[in-house]
Amino acid sequence: MLVVEGPSGNGIGRSVAPLLGCDFVESRHALFPDGESEVGIVGPVKGNDLLLVQSTYPMQDKRLVELLLLADCAKKHGARSIGAIIPYLAYMRQDRLFEGKGNAVSINAVLEMLSFAGVTSLITVAPHNFESLSAFKGSVTVVDAAVPLAEEVKKDVENPFVLAPDEGAMDLARRFAEVLGCDYAYIEKRRDKQTGEVDILKEPKADLKGKEVIVVDDMISTGGTIAQAAKFAHSGGASSVIAAAAHLLMVSNAYDRIKEAGINAIYGTNTVPYGRAHMVDISDAVAAAIRGAAKKRMQGIDTEANRL
Repeated sequence: MLVVEGPSGNGIGRSVAPLLGCDFVESRHALFPDGESEVGIVGPVKGNDLLLVQSTYPMQDKRLVELLLLADCAKKHGARSIGAIIPYLAYMRQDRLFEGKGNAVSINAVLEMLSFAGVTSLITVAPHNFESLSAFKGSVTVVDAAVPLAEEVKKDVENPFVLAPDEGAMDLARRFAEVLGCDYAYIEKRRDKQTGEVDILKEPKADLKGKEVIVVDDMISTGGTIAQAAKFAHSGGASSVIAAAAHLLMVSNAYDRIKEAGINAIYGTNTVPYGRAHMVDISDAVAAAIRGAAKKRMQGIDTEANRL
């Protein structure tokens, strides 16, 4: 098997290849004067199994097109099979139709394009909604970022408490808390469908006084949800507040927003590198998930979360 890192692989492909006992192959990328991308694979393709590594943020559309071109290149040059490690998979939040909006279910379109380009196995980290991946025609392996993130945070805290900013992040908070050996809770919130503003509907019954509160989520985008949770933690007497997320998109003035809310430190992974945060390399977790899924396949075990 060959691991091919795309222009936005963030070094994950180079790290994963030796962990899997695979050869690492470079990709080639150039821009035409009009801005169109040209990509290629610098290495033997015909008859080989390929794992393409490409994250899709920032410049989601460009990164997706590059990945599709790499997959098509592999297919046209005779790859035996094509897998895609997509550390951050764009368009995951566009996963439903909205009445009167006339929108597309964009993640379905992305997954269908990957299949059409020849990708038969998909590996991604901490997807926003696992169920949305069911639209992919091939096998799916989900990499959990909670453990490597929590292990890094654990080095810097002594009296932790894990707080999920909403019910959707509750399972993530539980896994995080298991590593830290502490309690966890979540905030019930309500979002105004017209304005998008979020209010706390119900506060958790948790003693945060003197605690180092870790607010966890799958991603930080504008930072509004994290900031709200941080303010709540400080109001409850937290001694410090840390933000941790697999994907640090940090759009607009997210950094300023969460720092103003009293966030003392930010932890993220290299699915989306961000210079103002403690970055955790996700490569070991990716390789472990791939090995685990392959072992289950050999044993004839097919689970919903690991179908590689």
